[in-house]
Amino acid sequence: MRKHRRSCSEGATERARQLRQEMTSSEKRLWKSLRDRRLEFKFRRQYPIGPYTLDFFCPEAGICIEVDGDSHIGREARDAFRDQALLDHGIVTIRIALPTQWDWTSGTSDG
Repeated sequence: MRKHRRSCSEGATERARQLRQEMTSSEKRLWKSLRDRRLEFKFRRQYPIGPYTLDFFCPEAGICIEVDGDSHIGREARDAFRDQALLDHGIVTIRIALPTQWDWTSGTSDG
């Protein structure tokens, strides 16, 4: 298991705290399924690593889950760069593009 170093500024930590308070409804639904080791892995939400804040991060598995809503439209190149930078540090990014109608409890998609 690779150790992931956080190394972020105090400003990034404050921003992550703010994002935790302002989660979207989709993020809240996903968090409900991920929290408390419900999938046998510990996930952290709005976790700052370097210049990035990861929506959901499992240090044990080296997985980042990103919920991409309207704010990611037109940012595909930027997201790809970010994903590669994280991969270079052993973190695989899984992106869920919205508006996908997702049943968080069964793990199935309608669209």
